[in-house]
Amino acid sequence: MIQLKPGGRRNEYGIYVGKLFIGTVVYAAERGRDFLIPDSLKPSGELGIEAVFPGIRILDRFRYEHGVLRIEREWTIERPGKYRLLFDFLTPGAEFSRWFVPSVMYDGNTAGEGKFPKGGLGDKWSFREDRMPVPACSALYGRSGFRALFLSPAESNVMTASVKTYLSGGVPAFTLAIPFEESPKSYTEKGLVLGGLTRPKMKFVHVKPGALPFHYKRNIYIVWDDIPHTSPEFYPGIHRAALNEFPAPERHTADWSAYASLRLRNLLFLTLDNPEKGVAAVKMGEGNGLFQGYYEYTAGGFFVKSLEAASVFARAGVETGTEWLLPLAERIGEFFKGGLLSNGLHRDMYDLKKKRWGGFFAASAKPFQNTGVNSRCNSETMTGYIRLHDILGKAGRAHPEYLELARRNAGFYIAHPLPGGGFGRWRSPDGEPLDTSGTNGAYIVQMLVRLEQADGSEPKRRDAILRAGKYYGAMTDGWTLPSDTLDADCVDKEAGCALLRTFLDIYEYTGEKEYLKYALRAAGFLLSWLWTYDVAFPPDSPLGRRRFSTRGMTSVSVAHHHLDFYGMFIAYDFLRLWKAGGGDEWREYARELIAACGQLYADKCDLLGRKPGFIGWQPEQVNHTDWDYIHRVFGTKGHFHTLIAWNTVLCLGAMLDIRERFPDMLDFKLDPSEWRKPWNRLEV
Repeated sequence: MIQLKPGGRRNEYGIYVGKLFIGTVVYAAERGRDFLIPDSLKPSGELGIEAVFPGIRILDRFRYEHGVLRIEREWTIERPGKYRLLFDFLTPGAEFSRWFVPSVMYDGNTAGEGKFPKGGLGDKWSFREDRMPVPACSALYGRSGFRALFLSPAESNVMTASVKTYLSGGVPAFTLAIPFEESPKSYTEKGLVLGGLTRPKMKFVHVKPGALPFHYKRNIYIVWDDIPHTSPEFYPGIHRAALNEFPAPERHTADWSAYASLRLRNLLFLTLDNPEKGVAAVKMGEGNGLFQGYYEYTAGGFFVKSLEAASVFARAGVETGTEWLLPLAERIGEFFKGGLLSNGLHRDMYDLKKKRWGGFFAASAKPFQNTGVNSRCNSETMTGYIRLHDILGKAGRAHPEYLELARRNAGFYIAHPLPGGGFGRWRSPDGEPLDTSGTNGAYIVQMLVRLEQADGSEPKRRDAILRAGKYYGAMTDGWTLPSDTLDADCVDKEAGCALLRTFLDIYEYTGEKEYLKYALRAAGFLLSWLWTYDVAFPPDSPLGRRRFSTRGMTSVSVAHHHLDFYGMFIAYDFLRLWKAGGGDEWREYARELIAACGQLYADKCDLLGRKPGFIGWQPEQVNHTDWDYIHRVFGTKGHFHTLIAWNTVLCLGAMLDIRERFPDMLDFKLDPSEWRKPWNRLEV
């Protein structure tokens, strides 16, 4: 089925599968500053090519299985020196002009703003393999389909590879390099202190006389199809190919009861409960060293999720008979009424030092965000009130005012949609749209559906849900979903989360198959942030010493090159997608996500560098590559840091949701002996 034909130049071979021209392999190597082409290039055995250079040989074996071309390459170096091991591949033609690198580059990263990599093929960007959830993966696509390639994972940090995507004589092309090259710049930090992009980097293999002959093997994978990039199968096919090729890690199965109980203990540790000062809320973060000043806030949604925390406390109190958790949940609900505006909008963030309400307080916030109203935060806060109303009501503690808060908030958005039916991202306190970009407004749809379920159907709400469903569904026609979070303005994973949950909510509410189609597109985008392999960390790094597994973890955004534990939240929606008939693979992806979240949390054996009071904490930021949120001097690849409340709340809430609806996927019992009362934090 595979045919190998000499190319137009003496160092090229064309690859055909059947009659389809896949592309051209260009044979080259680098020793020091010398660019080498082979003295001879010839077939070797069955479906093999041998290239002989001065002092180096390359042997390729070509295999085609299950729609994936695997090239098993071995380099043999016979002369000392410093080398770069290369694999060059030319696509069939100029029509493959659009470019995608999972978690890193989406159509040039033109959406939003920030100091992250941007540009197209003319910029010749080269990224190290550990920036992306499929190693050294890059895809070129156009009207006639796509070509993508990736590499088997590096087994050691020093042999980390890279992929460059560029134009070669007008033809889109890839170059894999071992060790890596990052150019024209290297993205090493967000840029809060300095510029995020630093000078380019290039590494070499230094082969000494005593190491000769030096042998090195890696597999290169090429995937293609003629489907359009809007197809639900565009990226999932690449992702599935990688999972099939890479063995799953041997993980210790988490004790989920211990995990959930300790995580709830950590949530109590973060909870402020001071009736005398009128504060009952979850603090944004604690114990974050020089940067703790950035965490002296609370919020109903996003960074903190205090209202969801209240529902977690209420659920845990009902389950375990821990009665004091129920009034704690009520006090949190009472406190966040303070953010309500007269028009029904809500500002959910509260400055604990300055005693003021606002939309977003952060070093990177724009002035209008300080005083503005964010759609996502309104939805997360009001959805929390709806859920708290239901849970407490079943426990005999009626709070009709919680539902009324949500009705008023929903009423504003229903009366003031954007043209086309969306809800926008930011509004002024009096309701004027300030930023209408991105997927952020899709959260309002989720709140409206929850209100329909709790309050009974109302025609205006239903009409707003359906109009907004079409509005956000149209966003899935592209491959770029931007602007969902507050602390970044770019293509991000949470944009996919927002749309997937929105479309599943509408599908379950209406039964209309169109929304299942939209959900599959959003889920395909989400997969481009889900890790398929384990990064080779420096052995002496904090993550290397703990044998941390990146498979099943999730990247954050094109601006934030770290991993997080958002997987439990995503797993719940992947299970809903599976149950809706989206395919069995979504259940398996959910398993990967759940398993990954059960690691790197503080227990009695390993407090992750903190004092005993921090038991149950789990870091927000896991640095899998050469990057850090604040400053690279604080540690990049192999390091972790930052205790922030959203991580604890989101994981607990999602665990309870999964156990309630999919008990065969996650079973645990909360152990109240892990919690000690009082946890009241009086330093407000």
